[in-house]
Amino acid sequence: VEQSNLNRQILFTAEDIGKPKAALVARRLSAQNPEIEIEAISDKLTETNASELASGCDLIIDGLDNHSDRLKLNKASFDLGIPFVYGAINEWLGQLSLFNPPQTACLACLLPEKLQNPEVTPVFGALPGVIGSLQATLALRYLMTGENPVSNALLIFRGDTITFETVTFERRPGCGVCGKPSR
Repeated sequence: VEQSNLNRQILFTAEDIGKPKAALVARRLSAQNPEIEIEAISDKLTETNASELASGCDLIIDGLDNHSDRLKLNKASFDLGIPFVYGAINEWLGQLSLFNPPQTACLACLLPEKLQNPEVTPVFGALPGVIGSLQATLALRYLMTGENPVSNALLIFRGDTITFETVTFERRPGCGVCGKPSR
């Protein structure tokens, strides 16, 4: 846990700085609901272990704070055929989508470049709760109905104006994750 996490991650306190996030989250969530089974994994996400970690899951939910790790989850999602609920935040802007292989395009189609990950990303403190709640709603809706209301679309929330917009996108033919090879 880092100091910069405290305004946006409600499970941590100043006393947690320097401690591993996964174990703290597991302990706090188990205290809230002792009926759930939580496996805390503190390993760094790699291209090699992303598929191992996701294997056997019904759905992947992005709770990451950097684009390069999201691209690793995206690839695992499409390699394994597991739907992937994406969410990201930056300053006043939040966005989410649900990538559903092989029916939809993938995150690499939407944001193909490796984005620069600043050391600390400024974020309006309430925004992670808004986007996280929308991700949870999208995940539960998909698991209950099999429907994807944001198929090939990115839902963008602007916290500074409290407005939503939807941007559609398509599969890139040459995408190395989900596209068909270019001829």
